Amino acid sequence: MIERLGYLMSSCAGYETPLQHLLTHIPPNIATRDSRAVVGGYRERSTHQIITQQIFVAHQSFDYTALVDLVEHADEYPAWSHVFLLHDTMELSPDSDQLIRTADPSLDCVAVWGGECNLALYRVDYLLSKRQAILALKDCTKLDAVTAEGFLWRQLPPERRGTYPGGIDIAYAEPIYGGVERQKVVYTGVGITKYKANWGQVWPPNVVTP
Repeated sequence: MIERLGYLMSSCAGYETPLQHLLTHIPPNIATRDSRAVVGGYRERSTHQIITQQIFVAHQSFDYTALVDLVEHADEYPAWSHVFLLHDTMELSPDSDQLIRTADPSLDCVAVWGGECNLALYRVDYLLSKRQAILALKDCTKLDAVTAEGFLWRQLPPERRGTYPGGIDIAYAEPIYGGVERQKVVYTGVGITKYKANWGQVWPPNVVTP
């Protein structure tokens, strides 16, 4: 059972609506104590309390925005042993926190569905050991971010990584945030929903508006 768990959320300027939706689907005790939202696309780094602590940063690194800030400013984060990475177009169910905490705490990374969308639990000491590889994705393109999905899990030997049980359920597509149509993907093993924009309309993936 994971005890010292933090939730990291990557977002960007202009995605206030999706981020607000995610934050309203996180238990209040987690939102106020054990989560950080890192929002890219600002002129300088600053901290704000908007439901949770939001850190505005001067880079846009898509799924990696929060991990970049964590490894750059680790001393400013709580003493978490593990972090679970989310991004703004996701939604937790009431059971998600309990399901996420069941992972083996000794593993460096436990991924959901092979690390798709970088949805995974990471040991903080492992992330810090991969600082340079993570910083190499600072200010990356959307295509770079998608191409690198799951690399922190994939590069580990089998004995140092795990996989959450369950599969995926794919439902309807709708413009949930009022913009592009998004496919509803439910990762059943952790009860997390992802509203996915890049699901077959275009390649390379380039949908960057809500």
